[in-house]
Amino acid sequence: MHRPMGREEKRNEISEPTFTELTIIERVDSIIEAGLYMEACELIDSYHMRLKTYEGKDLPPIIYLQKCRVLHYMEEWEELVKVVDDYLRVYENLNDESSLSCLYSLQGHAYMNMENYRSSICSYEHMIQYSMKTGRLSDVAMAYSGIAFCYKNMDRLSVAFSFYEKAFSLYMKNFNVSRSYLLKHKLCILDTNKDRHSVSLFASCLFDMALLKMKNGEIALAKEYFRMSANCGNESAQVYERLMP
Repeated sequence: MHRPMGREEKRNEISEPTFTELTIIERVDSIIEAGLYMEACELIDSYHMRLKTYEGKDLPPIIYLQKCRVLHYMEEWEELVKVVDDYLRVYENLNDESSLSCLYSLQGHAYMNMENYRSSICSYEHMIQYSMKTGRLSDVAMAYSGIAFCYKNMDRLSVAFSFYEKAFSLYMKNFNVSRSYLLKHKLCILDTNKDRHSVSLFASCLFDMALLKMKNGEIALAKEYFRMSANCGNESAQVYERLMP
């Protein structure tokens, strides 16, 4: 009678040369979706060992990117920075501008959480460079928001606000809506073709702009930005909007 395989045996199952790159990608994606980030890392590392042992190969680039995302979900910031540095040259050799933009985004966020704001800004500047080439305005706006956040925490408020304005302008262009429309309408999703994550970033950008204006004593503008952020579904902005005089 066969007994069920234990976890260690299942993990070793990856050493069999029958597993394809697509199989691993799909398995890692399903494990990430289940929130089992440590297991996803173990599977990737095991597959890497299998490739080296049986084929003398390195990880395929797409699985490199999966590992970086897993480390981001696990909030292993120092390890993420190190891994991104190791992988950047792979994507540079491939001229994969979309993946390079993603890697620099992950690195910028990692540095931000480590409170290394100058390095974070540098990573986001690289992200802008590659996102411009791919034409992804929402990613450029995300990078501007990240830079603004860094300058805000460095207490350089006027510079921070200028970057938030750049992000806001690009988000408006990306969503194809007007300022007056944002002020008038309650919105959770601005455009059914845009994902919720982009809308959330847009709302956060507006909320931070409102906070900076309030800090500078520009109450009327602060109220305007709080209202726009609230209309995009930001709950904190909805609270501030009700409390504003």
